[in-house]
Amino acid sequence: MDLGFTPEEESFRQEVRTWLDGNLPAEWRHGAAGGYREEEDTEVQREWQRRLYEGGWLKLGWPQEAGGRGATPVMQAIYQEEMTTAGAPGILGRLGVTLLAPTLVALGSDWQKETYIEKILSGELIFCQGFSEPDAGSDLAGLRTRAERRDGKWVLSGQKTWSSGAHYSDKSFLLARTDPAAEPHRGIGFFLVDMKQPGVEVRRIKQMTGGGEFCEIFLSGAEVEERDLVGQSGDGWKIAMTVFGFERGGLAQAARF
Repeated sequence: MDLGFTPEEESFRQEVRTWLDGNLPAEWRHGAAGGYREEEDTEVQREWQRRLYEGGWLKLGWPQEAGGRGATPVMQAIYQEEMTTAGAPGILGRLGVTLLAPTLVALGSDWQKETYIEKILSGELIFCQGFSEPDAGSDLAGLRTRAERRDGKWVLSGQKTWSSGAHYSDKSFLLARTDPAAEPHRGIGFFLVDMKQPGVEVRRIKQMTGGGEFCEIFLSGAEVEERDLVGQSGDGWKIAMTVFGFERGGLAQAARF
């Protein structure tokens, strides 16, 4: 059995390398702007995301009918390997690009797709994730953040924690309980929330390492338009499982062992 790469896959690897040679400056490589370790790295990460978007790499595994390249899992793994080998920096909108955008392709409304997907990929809109709470982490269905309908909008109250990059994000994809009387895995909504509005407060969590990429989010009357509810008001758990599916797939591609 031949477990080597096919000629098509080797050609794709060379395509990635050639593009990196022309688009990834030496001063950005190998940790110079990696992850969220330094506040001043954010502009490098934003610019790197823009270049990847314009190069067509951020839709690599998406189906062609969704504007993607339809790359196989092997080709996607090759892409990740070459990015790592070249020491490419992270992108500022990683959570939006890898988790939210493909979820909207699968489950979002036409308006949500048209409004958000390209802006997420290009880095024009940065999203953070609002799932975990002080008393709802591994038991996510125990979340207490509330969403109540008032005057045609959803009004949010509660607290989120361990939200990466919330301090510079434009919006959040967030879970909130829409029906307190429902069973724990029901009555949860999946919302797209404006982080710059009144009623949203972000506090950075200082780590022992000195880093501060994690944040707490406090919601006290923040409003969400009906069109920014993904799916129906009780679909949040199902949509969250779709998000986790994309997350696990990305972790598997990045794993070396």
